[in-house]
Amino acid sequence: AVLVSQPATARQLLAEVTTSSHASFFDLVGDLSERQPVDQRWQRLTDALDRVRKQADQDKVVADLNVYRQWAFTVARFSFHTQDLLHDLDPHGLD
Repeated sequence: AVLVSQPATARQLLAEVTTSSHASFFDLVGDLSERQPVDQRWQRLTDALDRVRKQADQDKVVADLNVYRQWAFTVARFSFHTQDLLHDLDPHGLD
């Protein structure tokens, strides 16, 4: 959803997912939001994720950043805004 609604935010998020030392996806997003307090896109994303987590069964909400990391390159592949990240971050590129 972020890739479609906020491609620039998705670009940074996907890059950070692949390199971050955070254990939790939600901690990573919160950290990115705090590092860029002027950029309201991050606050909107944080707020949306908080709403999803409150409405969903907590046992079914995946927080483990490694799970998101496994999908980052697949997701990046499907946007012109993020496709070049495959070459920058993934040694296998589009293979």
